[in-house]
Amino acid sequence: MNTAIFAGPHAIQFGERPDPVIAAPTDAVVRAPLGCVCGSDLWYYRGDSPHALGPIGHEFIGVVEQVAAEVHGIARGDFVVAPFTYCDGTCINCRAGWTANCVAGGSFGNHGMDAGQGEAVRVPFADATLVRVPTSSDPARMAARIMESVDVAPAPSRLVLGSQALETTLTTLRRRVAGFEAQRELATSTDFPCGE
Repeated sequence: MNTAIFAGPHAIQFGERPDPVIAAPTDAVVRAPLGCVCGSDLWYYRGDSPHALGPIGHEFIGVVEQVAAEVHGIARGDFVVAPFTYCDGTCINCRAGWTANCVAGGSFGNHGMDAGQGEAVRVPFADATLVRVPTSSDPARMAARIMESVDVAPAPSRLVLGSQALETTLTTLRRRVAGFEAQRELATSTDFPCGE
């Protein structure tokens, strides 16, 4: 399959890797036509953080192509989103809500794992890792639901910490949705200079 390959700082190459296959009874294989570029991918590219040479990209959106025998919450044909780490959903950290610290988990694109900037990805612990998205989902409606669930209220000023894609989307949406606007809104991130 075709994939992006990290060849060192300032060097991303087009390359090939074997097609992913089911390797464990909790796996799924996801065809990933939409890879995401995370801030940490940019850190690797710039040389700000180390990353092993090989596949890159740990967030992706795709369609489930195969599921193993012990996968029950995800089915072939489901439209899914994968977070930056995979987790088993059962360890003490997962049960406490810290799935990124799963004792059996890991990150896509590291330690020989497939990565999200390729055509397909093997996803360990598919039931706990993948998030099924209704195909009728509208990103703006989803962002509005997130704002409501975290109780974002109108305010004269607001600071958005971490200007990654979701925060940027929410900031833009708040500027357009009545009742969520602020006279002044600042967004900051470690990935790029502060902006207003």
